[in-house]
Amino acid sequence: MKIRNKTKWLAYTALFTALTAVAAIVVQIPSIDGGYTNLSDAIIFMTAMLMDPVSALIAGGLGTFLADLIVYPPTMLWSLLFHGAEGLIVGILIRFCSPKKGKISIAIDSAYMLVGGLIMMTGYFFAKAYVYGTLASALISLWRNAIQVGISIVVANLLVHPLKLARLVDRNDIYITKNATGTNVEPANGNNGDVKNISVPNGEPEDGLQNNYSVHSDKPDDAGKYEPVLNDRHENHSSDKDEK
Repeated sequence: MKIRNKTKWLAYTALFTALTAVAAIVVQIPSIDGGYTNLSDAIIFMTAMLMDPVSALIAGGLGTFLADLIVYPPTMLWSLLFHGAEGLIVGILIRFCSPKKGKISIAIDSAYMLVGGLIMMTGYFFAKAYVYGTLASALISLWRNAIQVGISIVVANLLVHPLKLARLVDRNDIYITKNATGTNVEPANGNNGDVKNISVPNGEPEDGLQNNYSVHSDKPDDAGKYEPVLNDRHENHSSDKDEK
């Protein structure tokens, strides 16, 4: 997946990194093992669904590193490693292994999130058992992280699907996508705001994200100009007019 607009990509990645840190700092449930339960994994999972593996890697690693730097410094380097790997793995699985259907499969994506969560839990367990803690505290931390991952999967799905936060991320303006014929899909508006001719692929949008595309009408108006018509992938307005 190639990045079309690096500025927007950096802006969204920085936003999700900040949200990950905030979720880890604001939502805290202290544990007897010295750690704390938070919702940072929910933002990491959401980043993996909405963006790409590298964005999820940065948001997960750097976001939790900054949070631990403020809240619990002994684990900040481990958070950088394990939560970064969590975001990267989930992002790769969702981006390249999910079936290309109209809607994101919640069950499959949840399974991928669970895989990433298990990697994070395993990393923390061994680090706490043999590096900066004890085996007993590591066992407590394991169960705490399991609960955290489970809650985060539910929260991430609620944020992306019922609340439709995917609409806030204009993927066709950030990434270079291809249609069914392999042609690059250009964004509806160029840098100067002009409407461009684009090809709209058949079927559902990539990753189930609904997007509107602007195309030129093939019929000129009275002044001889071609007026732009907004076509939705799910509703072919021009075909409805032809039928009438």
